[in-house]
Amino acid sequence: MKRLRRVLYTVVLLIVPKESRRRFMMMAYELGMTEGEYVFYTIAMLPEENVLNPEDVWASNDGQNDVAKKAFEAVFHVRNSLLFVDLTGQ
Repeated sequence: MKRLRRVLYTVVLLIVPKESRRRFMMMAYELGMTEGEYVFYTIAMLPEENVLNPEDVWASNDGQNDVAKKAFEAVFHVRNSLLFVDLTGQ
């Protein structure tokens, strides 16, 4: 008979501007928080953050994209989606 092991994870919700998410995740990476014990969800609420290119979630021009990309491997990115309906029937 197999014995079940209890596994606990910490879920972190990041509802902050894009630049702050990147800084936070890079700090979490440096602290070893992106190795599986923590799960991060980022939520983009602003229309200008409707990112179609996944790289835009973590990429920047500061020369640390390799670290940022690794840090964001622990992230689920959620973005809102706007639905436009033509109610005029035209």
